[in-house]
Amino acid sequence: MERSDVYVATVLGLGFFSDGFALLLQSGALISLVHYFYLSKLEVGLVVSAPFIGSIAGAFIFGRLADILGRKAVVLNVLVFFVLASLLSAASINFQMLWISRLLVGIGIGGDVPSTGSLVYELAKRHSGSALLSYQNMLWGVGAFIATVIAIPFIGFGNAAWRFLFALAAVPPLITLVLRRGLQESEQWLRSRDAQGQAIDGKTYAYFVLLSAALFSWTYLLAALASYAPSILVNVFGLPSSYSLLISGSQWLLFVAGVALVTLAVRSKGLAIGASITSVIIFALSTAMLTAHRLGAYEFIWFSTAFWLLGGVGYTSVSITSFADAPVAHRGTLSGLVFALGRFGGYVSTQSLPLLIGSVGIAGGLFVVSPALVASSLLAYYLRHRSLRFGKH
Repeated sequence: MERSDVYVATVLGLGFFSDGFALLLQSGALISLVHYFYLSKLEVGLVVSAPFIGSIAGAFIFGRLADILGRKAVVLNVLVFFVLASLLSAASINFQMLWISRLLVGIGIGGDVPSTGSLVYELAKRHSGSALLSYQNMLWGVGAFIATVIAIPFIGFGNAAWRFLFALAAVPPLITLVLRRGLQESEQWLRSRDAQGQAIDGKTYAYFVLLSAALFSWTYLLAALASYAPSILVNVFGLPSSYSLLISGSQWLLFVAGVALVTLAVRSKGLAIGASITSVIIFALSTAMLTAHRLGAYEFIWFSTAFWLLGGVGYTSVSITSFADAPVAHRGTLSGLVFALGRFGGYVSTQSLPLLIGSVGIAGGLFVVSPALVASSLLAYYLRHRSLRFGKH
């Protein structure tokens, strides 16, 4: 990778960093937020899932706009939602204001990923686009880990800690907006504008729907762990808040390690098989977790650690594939579709997990999507290797 490529990927990837940073800050904020507003289980699910609902809308809308208006126009402005909504979150005076502001945070996140991913892939030189996309996902995990370290001292602020954490989430996207002003437009997108009126064929849609289903399942699993693992460790297993945050944040480093493995697989064209293998392993581990006679704090930590490592491989492989296999003229739209339905998995898990834990337990709540993950990953692998062609990259 050339130095200029890495710089562009870093400036654009700071949006990914901001997402991971905000996600872990929200997880830490939840510990005090529940007591501040006396939230019910349903209200907890609504607050935590709100950014995922917003991400769905943001990915659909801004992914499409990235194809119509250009990549640059979107990446220069979309994070304004993120900055302003984070500040509104910190200033919330009731549940309704909090929910709306978290929804707007999600619109900023969802709109940023398909547009920045498309721009990175198209600006990259010497066919390094997939490696740079993998690097961006590393920044996601790094952002989450740094958020954990920063959040721990704020626990001492008691039930008002969540305000400081939500306000802090506005800092990385604000810096990112300033740094992005010097970026150039994608020449590939400029050349592809005449092809934007062409319809996407049915086989291509079927393939990307399968990718969406796979990302739905990966996001379900990882969003559940990212959002609720600290609270589970505190409220179910009785661990101290600071210790629980540190454990959850450190596990993001396993996600980074999984992404690093994908960087190696990019060179050997092993993305599709990597996603398929990790999905099968996840199914096996989820089954073992479900059938375990005892699930204590130690066992939960080890299972979730394995999920994070495998999730780094599987999630990133599917995400990169959604950019690499999409036609240039429809890359923002198709990658936005995959990311949006992936974030729908995050919405489902964050909304339903508190209720699922009460009915089928922690293991049951995490297990439910693993069969769909295996099926969608294997079918996508099969379809891709039936010599389908998805346009010029």
